[in-house]
Amino acid sequence: MKTKCPNCGGKIAYNPATQELHCDHCGSMIIIKAALQNNEKHIYSQKSALKEQKTNVYHCNSCNSNLVISGDSSVSRCPNCGSKDLSPQNKSFFTPDAILPFSITKEKAVEIFQQFISKGAFLPNDLSKMAQLGKLSGTYIPVYVYDTKTSTTYSGTGVDHKEDSDGNSYNSYTHFSGTLQNDYRNVFISGNNSFETATIQKLVPWDLGALRVYDDAYLFGFIASDVNIGLHQSYLNFKSRINELELQDIKHKHRHDEYRDMRILTSFIEPKYNYISLPVYANYYTYKDQKYKIYINGSTGKIIGRKPRSWRKILGLVFGILGGIAAVVGLALGLTLGLTI
Repeated sequence: MKTKCPNCGGKIAYNPATQELHCDHCGSMIIIKAALQNNEKHIYSQKSALKEQKTNVYHCNSCNSNLVISGDSSVSRCPNCGSKDLSPQNKSFFTPDAILPFSITKEKAVEIFQQFISKGAFLPNDLSKMAQLGKLSGTYIPVYVYDTKTSTTYSGTGVDHKEDSDGNSYNSYTHFSGTLQNDYRNVFISGNNSFETATIQKLVPWDLGALRVYDDAYLFGFIASDVNIGLHQSYLNFKSRINELELQDIKHKHRHDEYRDMRILTSFIEPKYNYISLPVYANYYTYKDQKYKIYINGSTGKIIGRKPRSWRKILGLVFGILGGIAAVVGLALGLTLGLTI
């Protein structure tokens, strides 16, 4: 799709509020003719591969991310690591099966950030005035989404720490075994090392019912981070995640203080996947020369990130509690002495 307005030749950009293209010069609105994507997935095999196309990218020489742009757009720094060491290139881009368009505007994202740093316990009094938000970047992050059914057999020994009637410690051992049948749907696995799977999970919910067939037009005015974790490596990461969930399930069924000699065998039945792009506003903000990273879900406005804490307030609370305890102890001691006299 052309990046110029068909009416005046001005620059057009995707508008999250209307989910259409907008010309800043003449105000024209252009409908993106991208159909809803029903989130169907491909059966995974060793022959599975992502689709590729040639496009313009900026390569980050700091974190090795490839940042996909549209038309004559440009990017000044990497939204993944904040580096300005970028090199323009023309290379292959792994095209997503679907994309979840931004529905939160950049202005709204800044407002969400301001609310984020103005609320919370033990925040410095001057945080909302002193926090300097960098250039907030709207970026589509690459995500693999997996489905699978599992059949797991397991065995192990549970160890429980107990005491006898005389107060002597001893261990009690219980052998257990069993089977599990589970059905996992829409398990998110990151496609880029700069975005941890845990970060994607913390930003849930993701409205997969609003997925669209991928169209470059959604990138106009935004950035897309390409995958640097291949499909087959992502499948191994997915299996590791499922193994963790199966272990949690086993421990929930058999509660013990310790687990020994665990043997777990999980079969993956007809695993399926698709590769999608999810909308995130990502950036650093600084407070007293310290950097803090934030992420905002570009479709719901949910924000996660770190905040500085005021040690003066924390210590004040601690000393206040200790002072209160000392006062109670002193009062109790005084009453005891008074009764004794």
